[in-house]
Amino acid sequence: MFWSDRVPNKIRCPICKAKLENEYHTYVFLTSSIIGDDSFFAGNDHGRFCNNCPIVVLDRNGFNDTVSRISEINDYKDVNTVSYIVIGIVDIDAIPEGQRHLSLGDKENPVPLVEFLQTIERKGATGGIQRRLSGNQRRRLRKQTE
Repeated sequence: MFWSDRVPNKIRCPICKAKLENEYHTYVFLTSSIIGDDSFFAGNDHGRFCNNCPIVVLDRNGFNDTVSRISEINDYKDVNTVSYIVIGIVDIDAIPEGQRHLSLGDKENPVPLVEFLQTIERKGATGGIQRRLSGNQRRRLRKQTE
């Protein structure tokens, strides 16, 4: 998963350069504020997906707007103190037909979450401080995947 403000081209995949397709999905994200932590579902079309590799580029401004609306609905006093992370997509097709009328997250209907992998731009996927790869390291990584 990449944020739109971290890639040079929002129309092409940052890894394979294939054209990204804009799709509507239901996302799961966690919020943190001075009031507390919470999780939410939000359906929107703020994601562009690659058909060749498992890459999604999320529109930062679109998700910021979504978090602002949720903050207003939940009466968060200061919207600027809300931070969030998008953890994945709800796989609606994985919900059995007989359980689609149930609320997601119930005991009988767990959330079929497709989690986002660690971003490729970061080093040290396990523990420690994660640092951005240098430009040369990113170029070598792109050449290896082509």
